[in-house]
Amino acid sequence: LIGQKAPDWTLPQVLNDSIQLSSLKGNLVLLEFWFSGCRGCVKAIPELNRIQKQYFKNGLKVYGIEFTKSNNKGIEEYIQKEEIEYPTLYKGKEIAIEYGVNAAPTIFLIDRKGIIKYSSVGLDKEKLIKSIEDNI
Repeated sequence: LIGQKAPDWTLPQVLNDSIQLSSLKGNLVLLEFWFSGCRGCVKAIPELNRIQKQYFKNGLKVYGIEFTKSNNKGIEEYIQKEEIEYPTLYKGKEIAIEYGVNAAPTIFLIDRKGIIKYSSVGLDKEKLIKSIEDNI
């Protein structure tokens, strides 16, 4: 999907109103597809928290998308337990299929025009940060 326009979606947030990807145009958007119990996802949380804090002022919006549950049952407790500081969306199964996600964590970086600039299965912090800095 790199180089293509990111498929648009609207998903509910666990602690807020729904978000539509197209409403975020003009921002750099990082999406992390995850599910509870995923060890790689848990390992990525502190790094994604840091990346969000470091680049927020540059217009980076970070969203976690839980893609295995059809409701938010247990997700709020999980967010607190794992200290996830970025907004969490759920009901992401159809979106995950559309983005070709088949493992977690899968990370996408979408530029200010809505084009996918980066994708990885697992967190490669150095490559992700380079892509963020190249697209700020």
